[in-house]
Amino acid sequence: MTNDDMDTAMHEAATSKVITLSPQAEAAIVFWSAPMDSMHTAQTVCAVTGMAFNTLTNWRSQGEGPKSVRRGGRAYYRKSDVLAWMQGE
Repeated sequence: MTNDDMDTAMHEAATSKVITLSPQAEAAIVFWSAPMDSMHTAQTVCAVTGMAFNTLTNWRSQGEGPKSVRRGGRAYYRKSDVLAWMQGE
């Protein structure tokens, strides 16, 4: 790479646009890149499934939807359980 090429690359990097993701998009990226045994909040599950938070909360109280665990008063969902639920298992 020549000095001119390096200067051009550095200029392009310095002037490139920053992409801002929505909180839902960030949550989906975190979910899909996480290991199968990772735990996720209800907000993350809603971002991945497109389900409304209140629907997930209601289903959880009725024993429906993906399996959850409670820790510190909050519900968490294991990625593998969410995926199994999404696949109808």
